[in-house]
Amino acid sequence: MGGGISCLITAFKFPSSSPLRRVWLLIGAGWVAWFFAQLLFARYPLLSKGEETPAPYISDIGFLLTPLLIALALIIFKHGMSPSSGPTGGVTAFAATALTAAAGLFFNWSTIIDDETLPAMVQTRYALFKPLMIGATVWVATCFRSGVIGSSWWIAVVSIVLYYRADLAYYALSNLSEYSTGWISDLGWILGFGLLGIAAFNVRQLMNRSV
Repeated sequence: MGGGISCLITAFKFPSSSPLRRVWLLIGAGWVAWFFAQLLFARYPLLSKGEETPAPYISDIGFLLTPLLIALALIIFKHGMSPSSGPTGGVTAFAATALTAAAGLFFNWSTIIDDETLPAMVQTRYALFKPLMIGATVWVATCFRSGVIGSSWWIAVVSIVLYYRADLAYYALSNLSEYSTGWISDLGWILGFGLLGIAAFNVRQLMNRSV
């Protein structure tokens, strides 16, 4: 939750007319959506005598909103600010999208081809939305080579990679029926959100110094 709040606070450091305000608002909203989805997800075992949360569950709405909101934020940034990533940036972003999509499909394939329509639809969207988010993040990060802004975007890349790695661990363990809430792989989510909060804090400090 702290990472999301840090992003929202950073958003209001920018003028209302700035695309960066919308960018950080959407990123913050994405992480806040994840936080409330995680609360719903973790609440189920507590109220069901230790039974694991079923899939799909209402918490998936928040989990699916997270990558969509963040990808939208970064697309707004790229088009609103028009930074140049060059051909290398485009190739790097495409490679990141392709690799994460392949990993997502690999770990979700058994559910995607499941005869049950709803689980298949949900997992298909996970497999597509999250690679889009990672590709967009890398695309923006390659526009900046140095400085506080550059380092902050690359911290954001690392945070999202950690978040996605924890997702893949969840999928793999769930496929083996070995996942339980609070598993050590969940640290990837905590570290990812923490790093994103740091990235937002660095940008906020830069804005404070420029005032």
